[in-house]
Amino acid sequence: MKQRYFAVAKTIAPEPLRITRSEAAEMIGLSKRQLQRIVKRFMEEGIEGLRKKSTRPNTSPNRIPEDVEKRIVEAR
Repeated sequence: MKQRYFAVAKTIAPEPLRITRSEAAEMIGLSKRQLQRIVKRFMEEGIEGLRKKSTRPNTSPNRIPEDVEKRIVEAR
């Protein structure tokens, strides 16, 4: 998280200290697009936006109902 903070800080710093997002992304081993997402989250959420977020879905629309799952498990 510390590396992400320094990369974001250097991309939004005033002109004499600023580096390009491409340079910052290369510095921390991410793509330019990934860094852009991190910068956007940082601007919206602050420090918490720098944390890695889970990509796990909140719901599973294709999951079978619990009662059906229980019957399947009992049958096995």
